[in-house]
This record gives sequence, structure tokens and C-alpha cells, in this order.
Amino acid sequence: AIENRTEIGNAKVKAYTLKAAKYERMIMRASRNMFNKQKQDVKDWLQDNASNLNKAFVKRKDWASDMVDWEEYTNEFTAELEKIFAIIIDEIGTEAFNALVEGEFDPYTQTIQNFIKNNSLQVAKEINTETEKQIRATLAQGMRENETIQELTARIMQVFGTASTYRAFMIARTEAAMAENYSDVVAWE
Repeated sequence: AIENRTEIGNAKVKAYTLKAAKYERMIMRASRNMFNKQKQDVKDWLQDNASNLNKAFVKRKDWASDMVDWEEYTNEFTAELEKIFAIIIDEIGTEAFNALVEGEFDPYTQTIQNFIKNNSLQVAKEINTETEKQIRATLAQGMRENETIQELTARIMQVFGTASTYRAFMIARTEAAMAENYSDVVAWE
């Protein structure tokens, strides 16, 4: 009986790990797509505004908001996350619910829909705020040091290189786990 429980447990862990990896890939792909689009927007902005960039320019507090339509990216990424979180909650919630009782798990309750909407928006805002902060900081430093457009572009490439690799991975790992855990909890309630 103990061996059977161990086998069942190991099978569940393997299945859960495979699903987690699938969800992480979905979020990582969405993150990377957004970061790559933002990188291109910032590079284009840098080329278009090369003649205006100087130390006085970066003293204006809102200059980084001119580079990218951060709100648009937040809205687009929110929509992507909503789709992915809905998939996670439906799949994991159904599985957790069916392990406890017979019946149908309802991923369309108002509570779940509010969670998906609010959490997606919060995550997207935080990610884009952090990206804008990193871009503003690295470009401001480069402009203070009178760097060339090529050097400033290299700074942009470094920020987005990290964003589309390490940050995208950490975002995916964190947000997939959060949605999976939420799915279990809401199914058990």
C-alpha cells in the first residue's frame, strides 16, 4: 500500500512539474515578446531623438515616458496574462476540484474573474514600471557621461537582454506558481 501511494505521489509530482513548465513557457514567451517590442521602440526613439539628448534633457522627470507607450504595453501584457491565468486556473482548478469531489469546477465565478483581471493588471504594471525605471536609469547615466548613440544603444541592449532572459524566466516562474497555487486554493474552497 505504501509503495502504491509513493508511485501515485511520484506520478502526480511529475504531472504537476510538466504542467508548471508548460505554464512558465507561456508566460515567458509573452514576456519576451513584450520586451522585444519595447526594445525596438526604445531603440527607435533613441535614433529619432539623438540630437535632443543631453544632460539637461534628462532633468525633465517624465522624459522616459516619451520613449514607449508604457500604458499600451501594460494593457497588452495584461490581456496576455489574463488568457494564460485563465488557462492555468481552469486546468489546475478542475484537477484539484475533481480530486476532492464529483462535479464541475467553475472557473468563471466572479471571484476568479476578478482575481484574473486584477492580478494580471498588477503584474503587468509592476513589470513595465520596473523596465521603465531601468531604461531611465541606464540612459540617464549614459547621457551624464556624454556617451554616443551607439553606447546608449548598447546600454538598451543590455537592459533588454537581461529582461528577455533572466527577468522573463523569473516572471514566468513566479506568476505561474502563483496562479497554480491560487487554482488549488479556490478549487478546495
